[in-house]
Amino acid sequence: MKLSRKMIITNIIPFSIFLIGSLLSLVIVQKDQNTTQHFIDTYSTKEEKLYEIYQSLGYGGGIHSFKNYILRFDKQYYLSAKDKLNTTIKLINEYLLLPEKTLVEKEAMQTLLSTIALYLQKLDTANKLIKNHKDQAQIDH
Repeated sequence: MKLSRKMIITNIIPFSIFLIGSLLSLVIVQKDQNTTQHFIDTYSTKEEKLYEIYQSLGYGGGIHSFKNYILRFDKQYYLSAKDKLNTTIKLINEYLLLPEKTLVEKEAMQTLLSTIALYLQKLDTANKLIKNHKDQAQIDH
């Protein structure tokens, strides 16, 4: 075997295998990074939307305004509750459009939508009762 052929076999072929392996590793690492970034983006988007839902519904939100309307009979609380509950419905529907939700997430959002629909119904009922000069005990029955 000639010296040049031995050099090819002992130097160039291993280097070529090393180069191909390095390129494949780079492709795999890039794919993993893209998958990880997609997961982070999806997770953070979902978390942001859940926080918006929480703010719209919780303390200072729709349910809080609902309670204040029943306690104080002040129209501003009625309008605030109606607005915030409807905003929460919009936010939940936006959440449901996000990718990669589990069945548990979907069911929880459907439960929230049903609950908010009941709040809106009870809000209108309370509004009618207040207009008919019913007291808190009659309204909160």
